[in-house]
Formats: sequence, C-alpha cells, structure tokens
Amino acid sequence: MPGAIPGRIFEAMRIPQSRLEAFSAGPIPLPPPVEPRLTLAEEVVLLSHDAPRRLVRHVVRIAGKAHPDGPRRYDAARRRLTKRGLLDGDGTATPQASLHAREARVRAAIRRPAPLERSDAELLTLLAATGSLPLEGRADHLHARMRLASMSDPPPAVTALADELALDLNDLAERLLPAPRDVASGFEFGSSAYPAIWS
Repeated sequence: MPGAIPGRIFEAMRIPQSRLEAFSAGPIPLPPPVEPRLTLAEEVVLLSHDAPRRLVRHVVRIAGKAHPDGPRRYDAARRRLTKRGLLDGDGTATPQASLHAREARVRAAIRRPAPLERSDAELLTLLAATGSLPLEGRADHLHARMRLASMSDPPPAVTALADELALDLNDLAERLLPAPRDVASGFEFGSSAYPAIWS
C-alpha cells in the first residue's frame, strides 16, 4: 500500500514499558536526610557559614522560637556542632559535617516538582533569610520562589518569620527571593533581600 510504514519501523519506534512507567511515576524521591541529623537551628548555622553572623544570630532565634526543644541561640547551636565534631575551633565545617551533601539535598528539594516536606520548607525559608540557599542559576532561583510561595500550610518557623516581618506568604517569597533581574543590574542568584531589613 503506498505510503504505508513498514512494521519494522513501528518496532523501532516502540517505547519499552519500563520507560513508559517512568513517565507516569511521581517525582523522584529526595535523597535521604544527611547524617548526623541536626536541629533546624544547627542546620542553619552550618549552612549559613558565609552569611553575616549578626544575621544568622537573628534567624537562629526565629528557629529557636519555633522549635524550643532545640538550640534557641546561635552560640548554643555552634557549641553543639563543635561538640559533635561538625565544626572546628574556627567555626569551619569539618568533613564529618558532610556540607556538600547537605547543600545538594537542599538543591534537590528546590528542584523537585512536589510540595516541600515541612522540615525542608523551614530550612529553605531560613536559608533564604540568611542569603545562603545553594542556588546554581536562574532556574534554581525561580524554583525556590515557587516552593516558598506555594506552601499551603506553612510550618512553625516559616510562620514565625512571616509574623516578625508582618508579611503574608506571597510577600515573604518576594522579599526573600526577589525576581531575578538582568546580570548587568548586579543581582546575584544566591543573595537575599532579608539582610537589608535589619541593616
């Protein structure tokens, strides 16, 4: 029959069942939490290593207010990290802290097209507040904005931060992760507008 496609071409075009199942599967699971497990305040201190200490102190107080069972102050969180061998005497993360693995898990949570777990939502928000999200480009920045703005039931630390700033969730996302501008304007993807609030 003219114009007919030979059966062997259909065979070549056939998609294996395993690949079809991959399309119907849900989002790729997150990597498991990095060991040793840390409180929110400890995680913020560890991952905000390049942020101004004054700013980290303020954000850790918010974490402590939301989770009073953990450290409520920066110095207490840092002492605990040092005692566990995750920070050295100069406050630098040790290999046991698995800093790169922790940052990779934050990026995976940002990039995963699914609602954030409550603990991940708190960590993402407070790292945005210290300007310490490990973003690698415009796409990460936009995904982080979406994850933050799309929380339907914000967990305690997110609510505490929004209340302190008298902002709703959408305004909080815009304040912490403003829309990217052109490179010429001097915007940096990992930066946060939050430090300016307390300057």
